[in-house]
Amino acid sequence: IEVGAPSLGPPQSRSMKTSAATSPKATPAKDPAAASEKPAIIGRNKFEDEFPVMFNFFLERGRLNEAQLQKVQDIQSRWRSGLVYWLTHDNQEVAIPEWVAVNVVVNNKQNLAKGSRICMSLNHTKGYGCNRNNDGLCSYVHECCLCGQVDHGVFQRRANGTWICGKLRKWYDEESRYKAGGFGDPRQHEGTLTDLARKPRVIKRASASPQ
Repeated sequence: IEVGAPSLGPPQSRSMKTSAATSPKATPAKDPAAASEKPAIIGRNKFEDEFPVMFNFFLERGRLNEAQLQKVQDIQSRWRSGLVYWLTHDNQEVAIPEWVAVNVVVNNKQNLAKGSRICMSLNHTKGYGCNRNNDGLCSYVHECCLCGQVDHGVFQRRANGTWICGKLRKWYDEESRYKAGGFGDPRQHEGTLTDLARKPRVIKRASASPQ
C-alpha cells in the first residue's frame, strides 16, 4: 500500500501562511532562474543529527507495516466521510493532511483502534481546544495528534502566543533551517526522505596510521 502525502510537515496555520499544498489560493509565479535550481542533497547523518524531529517522522513513516498503512488510509477516509476538515488561516476548508494520520498511527501502534477516535476538535487548526470536553460531553480520545501528549492539541497556544506542543515548535524550527540550508521543501520529496531515514547510519572508519 502506498500512502500519498500532499503535506507531510505540520501546516502553517492560523496567523501563519498555509503551504501551497494546503492552500486553495493560486501559487505566485516563480522566477524561472530560481525554479531551475535544484535543491541540495542532504546526507543521511546530517539529516539525523541536525533535523532529528523531521528525521524521526520519516523514519517512523517508513517503518509502518501493511496493516498500519491501511489504518492511515482508513483514518483519512473516516475523516472525509464524517466531513471532518481543517481550516486555513483564511477559513477555507482543507482535507486533514496525511502526516496527521501517520502520527496518530505511530503514537498508537499498540492500539490502532484508538487512532480512529482521536478528537480533531482538540487538534483543530484554530487551536481553541474541545468545548465539548470542557462540558464533559466529548467521548473521543484527547491527545495531541503530533506528540501524543494528553494535555494539549497540536495547534493550541499559550497566553503569550507560543505553541504549547514542543514537537511542533521544533518541527517548524527544523523545517525553516532545512529550507535555509538549500535542501528545498521537505513536502516536495517526502518519499526520498523516507528512504533516506531508513538507511543505516554511515560510520566512517579511521584511516590506518602511516608506518
